[in-house]
Amino acid sequence: MTTKQTVPEQATPEQALIQTIQARLGEISMGQDLGGHFLGDDAAWNPETRTVTTTDLLVEGQHFDTGYFSLSDIGWKAMAVNYSDIAAMGAYPDSALVSLGLPKTSTNQDINALYDGIIDALKHFGGQVIGGDTVGAPCWIVNVCMSGKLRPQDAPGFRSGAQAGDIIMSTGFHGLSALGLWAYQTLGKTAAESRFPVATAHHRRPTPQLKAGQLLSQLAGEKILPHYSLMDSSDGLADAVLQLCSKSSHSESGKFLAGTIEEARIPVHPELTAAKDAFPELSLLDLVLYGGEDFELVATVPKTLSENAKHTKELAQLLAQLWKYFQPIGYISPEESTLLESTLLHSSGDRSRLDSGYIFNHFSGEAGLRS
Repeated sequence: MTTKQTVPEQATPEQALIQTIQARLGEISMGQDLGGHFLGDDAAWNPETRTVTTTDLLVEGQHFDTGYFSLSDIGWKAMAVNYSDIAAMGAYPDSALVSLGLPKTSTNQDINALYDGIIDALKHFGGQVIGGDTVGAPCWIVNVCMSGKLRPQDAPGFRSGAQAGDIIMSTGFHGLSALGLWAYQTLGKTAAESRFPVATAHHRRPTPQLKAGQLLSQLAGEKILPHYSLMDSSDGLADAVLQLCSKSSHSESGKFLAGTIEEARIPVHPELTAAKDAFPELSLLDLVLYGGEDFELVATVPKTLSENAKHTKELAQLLAQLWKYFQPIGYISPEESTLLESTLLHSSGDRSRLDSGYIFNHFSGEAGLRS
């Protein structure tokens, strides 16, 4: 039986497409018989095998430009975006299938260069390539399908785990990848990499936050955290908060979670500050909130630990490690709302609505901050 899916008011084109596919499939391949989470999270979760599976498709001109991406960079990024999905489930990388669309001008040397990046990523983050496919194409296309595993004692991370009153937290810095892209497009490769070395490297070779995700799944699995939600920020910090609230809401009862990002608590990298000082036309908040492609983790956790948590030296070490990876950046309102709406609390005390219209559109290749 196919059930009607209601598209949230703030759904992006990609989210709306996913919901259309969900509605078309109905209960076929939805995983209810396994108790699994298939469509709608960063990866599909199969509780019988305790495995997660994800895939990402990178297309030249849409996800990378060979004017400033080396083939090795492309190989690395193709793997990194999949590792990030594995991280967002709290899992450990296992195996990958790599399929390539090759332009007519590609050579064996080109393939080796691309695989240099893939191998670099494998050495850094683990797993193995077990197969794939190749086909001629009008441009470079790289598709990776990756699986991961959770340990028996760990609890997977889902977007639907947020609750009213939770803390919103994130890893790393947001806006660096968008700054790197802007610098390449505006200043050219040499000047961009000289002036903004961290941002341009972050754009070409993001670092998936596997250990941070694994720590959350461990804390939840050991019942130290009574619940948590988790996803990566591939489409931006604002998108992650909007999605965690949407997926965790009880829309059938007209009750929605409302998230608040506090401007004063968002970590800002010095290169972003320097860019804003040198180029006043840049909106630092737009880069941070809507830039995307940072592949950090965004999570929600309760303010208090589980009642079963025993305050030991080991627990203190685990929590210290958690706050080493994550920075609190906001909160889920303690009361549910009748609107699916999240906001930015400015340092001035004013509020503005997080706008899904600024989130990167995978089909037009545009985002509000770039238009």
